[in-house]
Amino acid sequence: MKSLVIIVLFFFQLIISAQEIGESQGKYQAEKDDSPALIKKQLIQDAFKNALNKKFKDLGFNSSLFWQEFDFKFAENWKNEERKIRAKESNVELIEKIVKEKKIDLESNFLGINQVIQSFSIKNTSRSASDPNIHYIVAIFQFNLEILNSFYYRITNQNQSLNSNKKLYIAIKLNLENSTWDKLSIESGEDIVSVIRNSYERWFKIEWTGLVDNIEFIDSGKSIGEYMGKEGYLFNVKYNLVPNKGVGATINSIEWTTQAVVYNLKSGSAVNTFTNSSQYLDFSPTEGFASSLIAALYSSPLSFLKDVRKELSTKVSGDQLIELKVVQFDGLTQLLEFREFLKSKGIALALNVELDKVESDAAYFKIFYKGEIKKVEELFTQLSGNSVNNAFKLGSFSASSTWTFQLVKI
Repeated sequence: MKSLVIIVLFFFQLIISAQEIGESQGKYQAEKDDSPALIKKQLIQDAFKNALNKKFKDLGFNSSLFWQEFDFKFAENWKNEERKIRAKESNVELIEKIVKEKKIDLESNFLGINQVIQSFSIKNTSRSASDPNIHYIVAIFQFNLEILNSFYYRITNQNQSLNSNKKLYIAIKLNLENSTWDKLSIESGEDIVSVIRNSYERWFKIEWTGLVDNIEFIDSGKSIGEYMGKEGYLFNVKYNLVPNKGVGATINSIEWTTQAVVYNLKSGSAVNTFTNSSQYLDFSPTEGFASSLIAALYSSPLSFLKDVRKELSTKVSGDQLIELKVVQFDGLTQLLEFREFLKSKGIALALNVELDKVESDAAYFKIFYKGEIKKVEELFTQLSGNSVNNAFKLGSFSASSTWTFQLVKI
């Protein structure tokens, strides 16, 4: 059985490492002088962004915030790069083509964003039947989630540990009714639990990166009540197995259920719960059965755990939230500069400023903060009249029903 444990554990590690998100489509409308190589790069970049947005959604991340920060950083960098290119190139006919090609090359590798890709493949490319200048691509991406998590928090300027010093405790219980493990060609239930434990440890380290700092397994003899009040979460999962017998009293299948709960230990409350209906697994007295059983048990609560991860990830670096309205602004760049200014002035309050939506006459920010709301109001009142740069300053601030800042040109 020990050799089987090693083989099955290796098998699960391969499954967890391969984070394929499926097909992603990219689109690009080519211009007259675009080369085939440039078109291909543009298509791959668009498909990559769409695939990344799907993965962000799976992880409960804010894709709008990520691209807002990434695009702002890239735009600042690209200004200097474009200036250098135009100063160096004297051929007026070629310069726009060179600028476009250089821009897509820099963007696709900017700040190491390409490192989040574990692998990708192109499934097919095509053109629009109505407009041959419109190109399409279908690609399949695999992401390295450990790098992706780290990159997301670095770009969005959030603390990667959303809940500092929080630990995840895991309790696994496996119960076999009306039979013994040797009748299932398994030495002991502990061998099964050992493989599941190692698989969960690797899964949580990838999928819950940034949510908890470390993982600890609870011995089967301990009560989960001993852990209530601690800082962190507890994943408690129970598997119940009942062999079904056929002709001649021989076992022909296993009926099994999974019950799982994720607790917030500090509050002692359940974040969410999961129970599946009875599942059935055909039995055969071979080593392959143990592998099938482990796969079924281990994977049963994974979708539930992904949902819990999304729910917990909505808590960003600040503990509380207010909405701030901004009026009389002059374009997106000004709003992003305003956001950076607020963040730099609100370090003591752990201020995290997120541009939520932009309308024709107003923009709305989400302000996350720690401490008392009165301190935030005092800070904003003090900032009224301050210059953000040599182009604009903060005008009047109102803390009525909707907190509002006015931007004023200098």
